[in-house]
Amino acid sequence: MRRDLILMSLPPTYTRVVLAERPVGDIVPHKTFRIEPEHKLADLEPGEKQVLVAVDYLSLDPAMLLWLNKNAYREPVQIGDTMDAEGLGTIVKTGKDSKWKVGQTVKGG
Repeated sequence: MRRDLILMSLPPTYTRVVLAERPVGDIVPHKTFRIEPEHKLADLEPGEKQVLVAVDYLSLDPAMLLWLNKNAYREPVQIGDTMDAEGLGTIVKTGKDSKWKVGQTVKGG
């Protein structure tokens, strides 16, 4: 797929889900989390050996609930941080000396 066609199919901005406060008991979606509009995609440029990925699929797992706990088995998500997740996406821009190509599918988190 050509780079310009991939970029044209993207939304103009991206959004992130941020932990607003640690839940006590049940999660209250608009209280526990907040949605933040972010940069214009056109303004984002990957650095050296980096890539910009358009997320196609994002995994929402029960383990994510544990990541909100201060006593989690791993470093907990901090207030104001973007929630972690595993994802599958398509590379839309590559930085200098990147081994990846625009249009390739990648996974990570």
